[in-house]
Amino acid sequence: MSDIWCPGDRAYVVESKSLLLHSLGPVPDVWSEDGLEFLRSASADGVDVRLYAYPQLRVLQPSHFCTIKLSPA
Repeated sequence: MSDIWCPGDRAYVVESKSLLLHSLGPVPDVWSEDGLEFLRSASADGVDVRLYAYPQLRVLQPSHFCTIKLSPA
């Protein structure tokens, strides 16, 4: 999982069993509030599909995390 605030000289390790992803609905879900799940593209041979999600990552056991300081190559 990427994070723009993570320093480039560190690596973080975690057990996947120690994380839980909560959401208000399916992740991701198709935006279809207007009844259309996709739109034909006006300038190409294709369709446009809009997805959205409201997830929140929960840490179940913070003691199962590890931080590693990386040395420059």
